Amino acid sequence: MPDPKMAEWRKTRDLLKKQGSPPKDRPPKPKPISEYPTKQLLALDMIQAYQRHFPNINVTGILADALYGDANFMDRASSVFSGIQVVSQLRWNQLVIYKNKEVKLKAYFDSYLGPGVKKTWLYEVEKNKS
Repeated sequence: MPDPKMAEWRKTRDLLKKQGSPPKDRPPKPKPISEYPTKQLLALDMIQAYQRHFPNINVTGILADALYGDANFMDRASSVFSGIQVVSQLRWNQLVIYKNKEVKLKAYFDSYLGPGVKKTWLYEVEKNKS
């Protein structure tokens, strides 16, 4: 459930922003209330609960939606499983760990999918780079 004070603040902030009010004239962001955890905190709690309940499962990576992609979340999620890789958005030039080596994402998918598998997203990325 969202924090009602935070929801009201966002509504007021967005209205004032739309009216052209400068940031200094807008109300300050309220402090978070622990009874209303953010989606990031809820996700971290779920990751920690998973680690506690399934300690024998070897987790090698976490894929998070872009919503969770700030540095604080990424670092905290990674630390739950002793520094594993956390990915929030895939980019064609991003390095991923594959067979204990860092490789570009494009090379990973090229080797993983193998020849003859249609890779339209790679084509679109390469086309858009030009």
